[in-house]
Amino acid sequence: MIRREVSVGLQGGLVYDTATGFIQRTTGFRSRLWIGQGTREVNAKSLLGMLSLGIKKGDTVTIAADGPDEEEAITSLEEYLTNQ
Repeated sequence: MIRREVSVGLQGGLVYDTATGFIQRTTGFRSRLWIGQGTREVNAKSLLGMLSLGIKKGDTVTIAADGPDEEEAITSLEEYLTNQ
């Protein structure tokens, strides 16, 4: 399992449109994926779960992956969150 803290650079944070784009990135990976903020952690493939976190631009989140392609998944999701 890999965990990485990431500062969100998405304009507007993880709202419906950007969260949907994030989830589209997750579908190509076989690893189990999570995203969390503070003490809460949700399935990174769940739109409602992610929206419930209320992640804004500049927030620090933790992304985690466990599975055969975990390194690739973490790198891809980190790029999405920071480069938008």
